[in-house]
Amino acid sequence: MKSGSLMCNRAVIVILAVVTGATTGIIQAQAPGRGGPPAPPSVSKRGNRQIGSQTLSLLGVKVGFSAASLGSVTFSEAAAKADSLGTGFFEASSTQKVSAELSKNFDYNLSAEEVAGAKHRLAELRLRLVAYRATMPSDAPSRRSVFAFAKALDAEMIVTSAAPALLPELDKLAAEFGVKVALDSPNPKTLVAALNPFSSRIGLIGNPAAWSQAGIQSAEGLKLVNDRLLSLALPDAAPAAEQLLLELARLNPPTAPPPVTCGDCGGPRVPVRPLFVTIAPTPAVIAAFPKNARRAEGHQVVQISKKTPISDGHIGLPSAGSPNISDGGIPVLDRWLIRDSSPRKALVTPKKARKLLVIDICPQGGFYHRTIPYANYALELMAANTGAFEAIFDNDLDNLKYPKIKDYDAIFLNSNVGPVFSDPDVANGLLRFVREGGGVAGIHGATYASPDVPEFGEMMGATSGPHRAFESAILKLDDPNSPIVKQFEGHSVAHVDELYHFPPSGPYSREKLHVLMSIDLAKSGPATGILDVRPDNDYGLVWVRSYGSGRVFNCALGHSSLLFGTPQLSQMILSGIQFVLGDLEADTTPSGKK
Repeated sequence: MKSGSLMCNRAVIVILAVVTGATTGIIQAQAPGRGGPPAPPSVSKRGNRQIGSQTLSLLGVKVGFSAASLGSVTFSEAAAKADSLGTGFFEASSTQKVSAELSKNFDYNLSAEEVAGAKHRLAELRLRLVAYRATMPSDAPSRRSVFAFAKALDAEMIVTSAAPALLPELDKLAAEFGVKVALDSPNPKTLVAALNPFSSRIGLIGNPAAWSQAGIQSAEGLKLVNDRLLSLALPDAAPAAEQLLLELARLNPPTAPPPVTCGDCGGPRVPVRPLFVTIAPTPAVIAAFPKNARRAEGHQVVQISKKTPISDGHIGLPSAGSPNISDGGIPVLDRWLIRDSSPRKALVTPKKARKLLVIDICPQGGFYHRTIPYANYALELMAANTGAFEAIFDNDLDNLKYPKIKDYDAIFLNSNVGPVFSDPDVANGLLRFVREGGGVAGIHGATYASPDVPEFGEMMGATSGPHRAFESAILKLDDPNSPIVKQFEGHSVAHVDELYHFPPSGPYSREKLHVLMSIDLAKSGPATGILDVRPDNDYGLVWVRSYGSGRVFNCALGHSSLLFGTPQLSQMILSGIQFVLGDLEADTTPSGKK
């Protein structure tokens, strides 16, 4: 038990040096009641569902339905229908009656009590009133009343049509009440020019169907109105919708993400411009939206990746937040542990010069593990000390597209959490590369990348699983004869880490994976509470597998510096890398079939 004892001692040292924290976030419609009275009990049927939740995060798109598309129903009925169809973003109209009980138009003639009732309805359905559609009255006092009514309902914009002579007044009212104005015009060419003198609070509705009747192609119209676009009516046809969303993403390139200013937290987000997109409220169109939006989302992620630097672990300029993370620095004690634990010799001589592409991007709020720079520092040392590979650190996801990815021998995914593989060409490039003989290695959070791309999780062998920030356990060697773990000499490992408990509903299975290391429940104690997810008590953490002609190595450890601060574990990572590079032979027969 010499090695296990050594790891226990290192665990005590490192735990004293590790400061941890966690934040979580769900992108969804803003819940009413924040900063004011508590929201009423929810009667929403959609739960946490939101059509296009990822599109909201990546592109600022809020998906909902036009008031007219929901039919001749009351405001109250339309709100319930929108909720049941899966959106938290709502458009109401002044032509709607309030409810079956209140046969008044939904407009500024409602009393304060009736307005409060409408707000209560929105709140109990957890709906955000994004747009209020109304005809502008002929007199100025009534126009002011329209804005006051929209403001009272917390509407983001008023959708209307107006003569150019009214634009100065509407711009002033928009500024006064903090409510934008989206002008609906079948031919935006003349209107765009008329808006030049006014603020960005005055914008346009994009309606490709109307543009077509005016002889304007969708791409041309979108480019024309882009700077003033507040709402967009998406075509029903999937190819047209997909192309329009992609063109929208291309017209609005992201800025560079802000620097990381925390560890074990939601990573930085690139600011996005909000846009209300309406679709047809039919099951087919709703179901097709995620697929239609995927290329636009992927384009955005790739553009973000090009502007996201690698967390190199070197000390930079002081900045806000934890100095150990915000400037990329690694605490001295942890740096020493990683340095002293780094292998000095490759397990096998490389068959040829090898290139390992290392990616650590966690786009748009993906959970950023504080140990990401630790892993990069360790890989840098391994490459320099052993000559087993050249480590190329680059977050540009275009590198994963085929055939560019063939420039590398293997890909290393460093705790990538978030919509990394939104671009189909990026996901398919990696899958094809491995299937045709390449290799991929992942540590810790890597399986959490793009849970909406099941093919990626299937290749890696897992997706997500319940866990606690730190958990102590005895880890057993499931194949002590594997060259990847032979340095443990058959001994169990006392370890402290964030241990994922992959559920049976996911892709983790010994029928597909050759498991190298798992939690020894007999020595660690049974899984309890949220961690007790498998009737078979099989909680694998390290494995290899064949995928087509290629190789996969995954290590779910890595939340603490112990992974690279312990010689045997650091050697395991190097051996796993040499395996996926194609230099180290290892048995990949699924454990359940031996």
